[in-house]
Amino acid sequence: MRNKIALITVLFLILVPVSLSGQSITRLVFFNLQHEAGTPEADTFFENTMVLGEIPSLSGFAVEKVEGKNFEYEYVVRLEFRDRQGVQEYVDHRIHKDYLEKVWKENISGGMLIDLVGL
Repeated sequence: MRNKIALITVLFLILVPVSLSGQSITRLVFFNLQHEAGTPEADTFFENTMVLGEIPSLSGFAVEKVEGKNFEYEYVVRLEFRDRQGVQEYVDHRIHKDYLEKVWKENISGGMLIDLVGL
């Protein structure tokens, strides 16, 4: 099942036409943390994650816990952008790059990224 979801995600990201650049995009980054909820390490991770909300190209930002037992990821970062250019500005932003190197890579045990574009 995990391979099917990953394949669908990859196909979606590859097949999204460039003409969608004017449509809003919601990026969902599902992940598992290497630390137990409520530990100082987990709390520090979530506090450090809030810095992503300072990136100007975001029109919305939240970190949430996933409900339900039939999904392999515990948490999701929800990022909202006005258009595809905003996504690229986010990816290229120094805050994002520093976060990936100093926070994300050291604390995450697995994840999946999905971009949602309105019909």
